[in-house]
Amino acid sequence: MKRMKITWVGCAATVLLYAGLLLPACSRDDDSLPTGPTGLSAVSPGSELGPATVSLAHEDSDSGDSESADDESVDDESVDDESVDDESVDDESVDDESVDDDTEDIDDLEDNGARVRDLLFAFAGCPSPPTLTIGATNVVTTEATRFDCEPGCDGLADELTPAELCSYLTPGLPMLAQGTDNAGAIDASRVRIDDEIKATGVILVGSSALAPGTSFTLTVNGLSLLFEVGPGAEIDVFDAGATVRVEGVVPPLSLTEPTTYIATEIEN
Repeated sequence: MKRMKITWVGCAATVLLYAGLLLPACSRDDDSLPTGPTGLSAVSPGSELGPATVSLAHEDSDSGDSESADDESVDDESVDDESVDDESVDDESVDDESVDDDTEDIDDLEDNGARVRDLLFAFAGCPSPPTLTIGATNVVTTEATRFDCEPGCDGLADELTPAELCSYLTPGLPMLAQGTDNAGAIDASRVRIDDEIKATGVILVGSSALAPGTSFTLTVNGLSLLFEVGPGAEIDVFDAGATVRVEGVVPPLSLTEPTTYIATEIEN
């Protein structure tokens, strides 16, 4: 019995000793934990969401990086080949009709662009390739020169022979020559009888005497040109003997009929 009492006393003392050691540690652990307004610890079963939240944050960061570096964010279709419209350069915006016939004539020729467009005042050398005086310019032609009759010469129009051209030559014809300048003369690669006439000279009647269908004579540096007033012609007011500028058209030429030009405009 005595031995059993000593044993129980020893056990009780041991329990009390462990209890004394454990109580300060437990109190320190409780004090170190922050409490909420209710006195409960801030670390609760709900705190398990913490790692999940962190995990989502990392996923968002990674997804942002991947999308920012996503090649597909640059849409190839955003650069539309059709946005460069071939039709925006409209071929029709370059109007062929806006190019003057004279410019086309120069472009057709292999020369330096020397040209003269005026009335024929004299010619020599027919029926061989003639030498012409067009305005104040001497024009030399050869077998290589191209001869044309733009208004038509009894059905002839393009590439007349020198003899055929010579048959229709008469002072006062409007003519165009183009070729190479040779000390002020032109070595012609092309000569044509023009289908338009522009001349400045003295008119023998006043504007009051002019009506569509009436004829008048215009004197230009000694040449007498016969005109007929065309329908709808524009006519300034002037007296007989005035110096006027006449524009008109050249009718088809004939070896059997004198040439009468059709006046479309008479300016004082």
